[in-house]
Amino acid sequence: MVSSSSRSPFTTQQVQNSAGPIHGFSGPAAGGQRGVDQFRDLAVPLKKSKKGGTRTLCPPPPPDSPPSATTSSAGGGPMLTGSNSGRLRRLSPEEEKDRELVRKALEEYNRTVEVLRRGKPKSKTPNPAGVYKEAVDVLRRKRACVNDEKRLGSVPGVEIGHRFHHWGEMMVVGLHHPYRRGISVMKQDSGISLATSIVATDSKENSVTVERIVYVGEGGMPYGCTDGKLARDQKLDGGNRALENSMKMKQPVRVICKLPSLGSAAGYVYVYYGLYLAVEMNEVTSVHGKVVFQFVMRRISGQPDLPGNRRMQRANN
Repeated sequence: MVSSSSRSPFTTQQVQNSAGPIHGFSGPAAGGQRGVDQFRDLAVPLKKSKKGGTRTLCPPPPPDSPPSATTSSAGGGPMLTGSNSGRLRRLSPEEEKDRELVRKALEEYNRTVEVLRRGKPKSKTPNPAGVYKEAVDVLRRKRACVNDEKRLGSVPGVEIGHRFHHWGEMMVVGLHHPYRRGISVMKQDSGISLATSIVATDSKENSVTVERIVYVGEGGMPYGCTDGKLARDQKLDGGNRALENSMKMKQPVRVICKLPSLGSAAGYVYVYYGLYLAVEMNEVTSVHGKVVFQFVMRRISGQPDLPGNRRMQRANN
């Protein structure tokens, strides 16, 4: 349970009733008939099945009422050096402080990883993932993590386009809180759970571009497993339920995408894409013949472009 003192300064009701500009952004949310139509056809069955194929659980909003984008991040707007116009801007003293705190947390995390690695006996089958999680636990005990209170919206000190080499790096800066779970959840005092962030991995069932993402919910398959025999039906609970609630309440969700990278020792990096709104949810049949929940997400307008205007598309096949 997140207390009112540790939660962001906006309640859900205040966010819904706000008629002012988007917190941290100057432009309105992209929408209208064109904005809705380009997502309407994305939720298609990945495989026909005897269970009935695709069933739309939550249809997209009507054309005359596109989702309104709001954030409730404490500490001001996005901590960015760029803008949606492509021009650089000067960071405020508070933003520079937040950025420095994030840098120090990442340095401490990576030093801890190296110390733990040196202390582990050499093995033919090392488990680096265990070291990364242990390093997070060490920093938490030392209270060296930043932004450890869950929040909606942007995270102070983390810029759009920031690259993370380990899952643990996202945890110690407060961008994504659970370890190796695709959806981070924040429980309101009212008892309603909302999604604060998602990690779209390189699964073939996820389709990613900068402006729109088709994200298959969490669960149903052990992390990193590709054996379809271990697949199970996903359940509409936990993170999947929280993401559905965020869609219904039109709350922003941070999106991180796992991308291939030749410059990373692991062969991939996690890149922060910015804030998105879930606009549609469908129950579909996966490539393994199991029920999964497919969320269509749209990037909130007014945010800076990804550095270099990177675009990436993973086609379902």
